[in-house]
Order: sequence, then C-alpha cells, then structure tokens
Amino acid sequence: MQVRPLEANYAVAMQQQQQAYEAVLHELVTKNHVQSAHLFVGEHAPVYTLGLHGKISNLLVREGKEGVPTLYRTNRGGDITYHGPGQLVVYFIAHLPSLNLGARSYVECLQNAVIKTLAEFQIEATPLADAPGVWLPPTAGQPLRKICALGIHINRGISTHGIALNVQTKMSYFSQINPCGFTDRAVTSMLQELATPIDIVLVKNLLLQHLADEIHFSYAAN
Repeated sequence: MQVRPLEANYAVAMQQQQQAYEAVLHELVTKNHVQSAHLFVGEHAPVYTLGLHGKISNLLVREGKEGVPTLYRTNRGGDITYHGPGQLVVYFIAHLPSLNLGARSYVECLQNAVIKTLAEFQIEATPLADAPGVWLPPTAGQPLRKICALGIHINRGISTHGIALNVQTKMSYFSQINPCGFTDRAVTSMLQELATPIDIVLVKNLLLQHLADEIHFSYAAN
C-alpha cells in the first residue's frame, strides 16, 4: 500500500488519481491479479465538485463569479460538495475484488473508519440508508447534519475518489450550495461540534489506522 500526499490543486490531484488508476489497471490486464493499491491523503485548495448525476442547480451562486471556488465536474457518485483547507480528503485507488470487497462492503469500510475515528473524539456518528457519507443524528436544537462526504467511482472493479471529513473546514462555503443536493439537512465539522481546535495530523493518523483495520492493510503513523 502506497500512502501518498494529495495535491492541493484539484486538477493535479485528479491527474494523480488517474495515473494510479492506470497503474492498477495495467497490473490487472497484464498479470490478471492486482497486488498494488494507492492511498492519497491531504487537503484541497477551495473547490466545488459535482458528481456524475449531480444537478448544477445545487450551486446557488453563478459559476465563475469572482470569489466563488472553481467548479469541477467529476465521475464520482453523489451531487455537489465543497473541498478546502481543514478538510481531510482520502482517495483510495484499488482493485476491490482483490481485497474481497464489493461496492457495498467497500462503502461500509469507509464509513466505519470515519465513525470509529469520530468516536475517538466522543462524536457519535452514523451512516444513513438513504444517503452516503457519515452523519450526526439530530439533537436538541441541531438537525441531522453531515460531517463526512463520500463519493466513489468503480470501473473494472477499481475504485477511485473517496471521502472528505470536515475537521476544521471553513463552513461558510457550504452556504453557496445545497450540499450533496439536500435542502433539509445541515453540514458540520469536528471543530463546530467540539468547539475546540483539532489536530488534523492526529485525525489523519487515526482515520488511516481505522481504514487499515477495515480493509486489512498495514499503516504506520508518521
């Protein structure tokens, strides 16, 4: 397993991901089995991304307007979301059948890793049957709210894209979109929930360790 820093520039990061996908595909085609996988972890510069079947109407400001992050159309699932500093992004490029994973079990692994990470900070989180990602249940004065977005693409059994966990993300950017296409649900961050500064490196190491446990690969914190 190669754990590599994710480029902040979204376009460059997508090139990184494509090269990793092609490397895994080449191994699959030439050897008929895959042993390599690629994990990219980091933070993007501010961007909006729109999933393959997302609706542009969920961008509530004019595309290209000064001060509005660039919008990228992607082939992942899901609708529109925001990526930016303070948000921990993890892209996993791997041949899922070689890991004995199907699409559903893979999504469950991603969600479980996030839920276990949040539990380390006493944040109770849950998946939802009708929406991917990780959510915090309603509480007194607080609606159902998403703390981690999840959007993947699988082609020839090879996964791309992944998860985006709001650690200390600047939340005002979400006011310019209907996050993930919802108008009746909120978005939150670890900082917003805990009201205290968060060590994003600590969160990264915990998240990758839990992901390693879920998918069964070795990870040594750095």
